[in-house]
Amino acid sequence: MFPRSFSIAHAWKGVIPLLCVTAVGCGDAGSSNSGIGQGGSSQGGSSQGGSSQGGFGGDGFGGSLGVDSGAGGAGNSRCASGAEWIYLVDSNNILLQFRPDTLTLTPIGNLNCPSSSGDTPFSMAVDRDATAWVLYQSGNIFHVDTSNAACTATGFQPGQSGLTNFGMGFVSNDDDEDETLYVAGGTSVTVGNATLAWVDTQSLQLSTIGQINGWPELTGTGSAQLWAFSPNTNPPTIQRLDKTSGAVAQNFNVSQLAGNPSAWAFAFWGGGFYVFLQRALETSTNIWFFDPNTQNLTQALGNTGYRIVGAGVSTCAPLVPPA
Repeated sequence: MFPRSFSIAHAWKGVIPLLCVTAVGCGDAGSSNSGIGQGGSSQGGSSQGGSSQGGFGGDGFGGSLGVDSGAGGAGNSRCASGAEWIYLVDSNNILLQFRPDTLTLTPIGNLNCPSSSGDTPFSMAVDRDATAWVLYQSGNIFHVDTSNAACTATGFQPGQSGLTNFGMGFVSNDDDEDETLYVAGGTSVTVGNATLAWVDTQSLQLSTIGQINGWPELTGTGSAQLWAFSPNTNPPTIQRLDKTSGAVAQNFNVSQLAGNPSAWAFAFWGGGFYVFLQRALETSTNIWFFDPNTQNLTQALGNTGYRIVGAGVSTCAPLVPPA
């Protein structure tokens, strides 16, 4: 897969404040860290096969790492420098960059978004300009510069169509070189159904699509696929969703991730999926890698030292592991 080395880089790319969202990060039952650059540890993990309904087919994956040629070779030409990596936010507003090729976590800065006192990040998505769209618990969305964690307000109105808290993910469009921001959630994290919707990134208007099971985090690909990780279903699942209806197109059960989830996030990169999960009694987030081709689930990093509540990756991410 990828090298098993792990490091926490303490060097700053810029010192300015950060978020909690993504395609992911639906949950936070408390935090244990504060400040920048908590150390993490690397530990070997076990591997478990997941059961699936339907093969990992469809339009498939293909491409190579490199933003100059677009989204992993998928034909997207607008990819800013840095848009190929995964970005994370923890419950203490620390923004990090995660490089799956080296399993390296690098702190970027602390978010200082213009929100009310006590408001914290909930989920995050990243577009091809390497701008993070960070959702806070209040339902407000902020733009965050992933190079320095600088945060600015948007005109997004919280609570549209009853959605205040939701998972997020950008997905390439089928018929053009643009992308769409998909969200899934409701008024609060529940065990019941979430509403799938999309957000017009120009007007910031939200339009609903349909109901989906669980309370998932979302991620998208440069090959126009929408995926969801639901830790609170029985068993937990990784699913490809129909973007027009929310219907399940492919399903993988990941029973090894069962438990009481307290913070989670989700991101596609290099042909597979990274799950960022902290369950009850776990001291910090563990990072898991799921390979949809072999259906193996492996712990990539244990006890990161962060409580990760959001993960965002753009559609510029590579579609296959770089050579």
